[in-house]
Amino acid sequence: MPFVPAQWLVRDRFDNRAKLPGLAMPVLVLHGTADAVVPFAQGKSLAAASPRATFQAFAGAGHELSFQPDAQAAQLAWLAAQGL
Repeated sequence: MPFVPAQWLVRDRFDNRAKLPGLAMPVLVLHGTADAVVPFAQGKSLAAASPRATFQAFAGAGHELSFQPDAQAAQLAWLAAQGL
């Protein structure tokens, strides 16, 4: 399959940053410092948009944090801290 920029594939633009201030629930934003898909600064900006957000950076990690044991542990710890 040839390389195609992701923005060409996305038909429905969803502005996450604009939606966050209105959320009443806690929000967890995880971001790898070496993410080549979404700039690290964008993750920080996303978390800053919500007064209920927790931001956690993963040094040297890329975009696929869901496969990283330390990110999985962070998610579980955050959920437990929320009583979930």
